[in-house]
Amino acid sequence: MTERTPPSDADPATNDDARIAAAAAAVAEAGFFHAKVSAHGDVARVCLNAADLARCAAPAVRDELAACVRATGFRFVALDLDVD
Repeated sequence: MTERTPPSDADPATNDDARIAAAAAAVAEAGFFHAKVSAHGDVARVCLNAADLARCAAPAVRDELAACVRATGFRFVALDLDVD
């Protein structure tokens, strides 16, 4: 998983590094261990491998992933469909 480590006093709501780290941790806790998260303003872009992308076809899984990322301070969650 790719993430940048924020300073310990960073406010996750205003610091992209902190929000990315928090979102990456939340994605891993949801069971997506090979994900990459990047910030684009209020949008978290989540890149998954092919197997995890297929898992997200299930609405309940997709909803859980979006909710856990939004809980880290992002308003929107985008799933990148370009699999590496």
